[in-house]
Amino acid sequence: MSKVDDLLRDKKLTSEELKLHEDLIKECRRKEAAIGEISMTTRENLKKLSETLSVMGENLKRIGDAADNIVLIMMPEGAFSRE
Repeated sequence: MSKVDDLLRDKKLTSEELKLHEDLIKECRRKEAAIGEISMTTRENLKKLSETLSVMGENLKRIGDAADNIVLIMMPEGAFSRE
């Protein structure tokens, strides 16, 4: 059941009122269906975005670790303290 249909049922419109507003009701049902499709697409896109950002975060961590290793490799040996 759609929200439009729920509202129509709750308002208990007469058959004359339903006929009078038939075009508006059809338009609302079409828009409700379109909103449902758009919402599903948006959820799917947000899920993909989240997965992509997660992979990017992991890759950035690896890059940071690699950069730290490069810095250590490039440091002159005298820069390390010996105890």
